[in-house]
Amino acid sequence: MKTRLIVASLVALLILSACGTGNHKSKATSGPSATPTTQEKAFATRKPSSAATPTQQKATPAGTQAKGQSCLSDFPVYPGAKKLADEVTERARPGVPNTYPAAAYVTGDDVGKVIKFYKTHAPKGNWEKGTTIGAIIWNRGSQSMQILVFKDDKGELSRETKGKTIVLVICGVSLNASKFPAYTKHNGLPSDTVRAVSIDPNGAVWVATFGGLAKFDGKKWQVYTTKDGLPSNHTSAIAFAPDGSVWAGTEFRGIAHFDGKSWKVYRKSDGLVSDTISSISVSPDGTVWVGSCQVKGGVSRFDGKKWTGFDKTVLPGAGCVKAILATRDGTVWAGTLRGLFRFDGQKWVDSKLVHGQVLSLAEDPSGGLWIGTFHGAIHFDGKSMKEYNGKEGPVGNAVRSIAVAPDGSVWFATFHGASRLIDGKWKHFTEKTGLPTRQISSIAVTSDGKALLGTSSEGVIILNSSDY
Repeated sequence: MKTRLIVASLVALLILSACGTGNHKSKATSGPSATPTTQEKAFATRKPSSAATPTQQKATPAGTQAKGQSCLSDFPVYPGAKKLADEVTERARPGVPNTYPAAAYVTGDDVGKVIKFYKTHAPKGNWEKGTTIGAIIWNRGSQSMQILVFKDDKGELSRETKGKTIVLVICGVSLNASKFPAYTKHNGLPSDTVRAVSIDPNGAVWVATFGGLAKFDGKKWQVYTTKDGLPSNHTSAIAFAPDGSVWAGTEFRGIAHFDGKSWKVYRKSDGLVSDTISSISVSPDGTVWVGSCQVKGGVSRFDGKKWTGFDKTVLPGAGCVKAILATRDGTVWAGTLRGLFRFDGQKWVDSKLVHGQVLSLAEDPSGGLWIGTFHGAIHFDGKSMKEYNGKEGPVGNAVRSIAVAPDGSVWFATFHGASRLIDGKWKHFTEKTGLPTRQISSIAVTSDGKALLGTSSEGVIILNSSDY
């Protein structure tokens, strides 16, 4: 049994290394307007989407759980196994605090057969297999189900377990759990692969994912998919028109316009340069500008009646337009493979501000232009420019998204983490500071200062003002 205690202690070590030994209490919340908890609670069940009524779900932060529940309710009991008494379970899990629910089962089957069962039978509720380090681990958001299988040779747990196989399951916190709250596919998003995050004029959060488009109004999520009228679930860009309507771009199926009731789809056959949409921006007069990044990409303009396309014959480097921005004064900028271009009303003019590829664009309150490139960020105030890179720049060189916050700070999303610049001072957020991933694909900041970090695999991470 001594060997079994050592192995069981490994399970405890895995759990405790993820979150410490103290008690973990959570606070009720409804979404970005509050502070979501990252602690262990059950996840809300998503309702199926329909064309008439988009999927609606109450917002529940990642890692939250309904009162009185734990991962034990999702645990797949081995066929014929008998649950052991609580006191026996306690003897089987040395070093694990009572704050982590646990249960033990006994079976006469061989250890190898039982282990094989738990490696191939997933728990109920969208659990994902984690790393096996002395235990079989399943993760769901910030929650972890850790299963240990061993044989009680001498019956040191109890008389009834002598010579039999024991299955011990413990509910803890995932080893890769973020110290920050997040929204994931388990509590509102249709996918954890996020391409864009944006905030509409009413303060609602919109998230473009590879499973559809999600909207959070402060109380519940609405999910839009192909069943609701989108041309594809692989959404890639979001923008809002002055009348409050929504434009959503997709990877390969064009762009869609939502008037609040239904989606209208536009494709290359309607006049778009390409069906692969990388960015969207809407001018104050309602003109829609669309960037496409493909072999035959470019810029498409919609005046409310027809589309006009600008390809590489009139816009150098237009094979890949990663960023498009219509500023408050009506100026339109296009970031291409070969630099930054400005539309003068008739033709595209090289700004000569950037000679490499432009990845992102943003406007600050004073009308200044922020430019994200493969080599850091550039700020142009209309007369002069300043470069930010290396030690005096974002944590990663390739700046994929830029957001200007209400407090004047500027946020940068890179594939090495996120960075915030205010009053000349930088603060970086990476895996070392608690992020579950460093691959930040997009960024937006709410009116109350919450930074929403869209990621390539972990949904949307939320940083509250207290975090920076």
